[in-house]
Amino acid sequence: MYAGHVGSVNSIKFHPSEQLALTASGDQTAHIWRYVVQLPTPQPVADTSHCDLCCVHCGRQRRFRQ
Repeated sequence: MYAGHVGSVNSIKFHPSEQLALTASGDQTAHIWRYVVQLPTPQPVADTSHCDLCCVHCGRQRRFRQ
């Protein structure tokens, strides 16, 4: 439940170009919300072109010899 609504949120509509949303609640109220989207920062991809086998789990590069 969002702060400001006493009942369940039954409907939400997003503005097509602004970061605004309209919610309607079972308590017979409607609220306009300004929201911010925070996307995670992309992580660099390890260069694997010079190693025989790279550790996917830890991201460290290891050269294995036979």
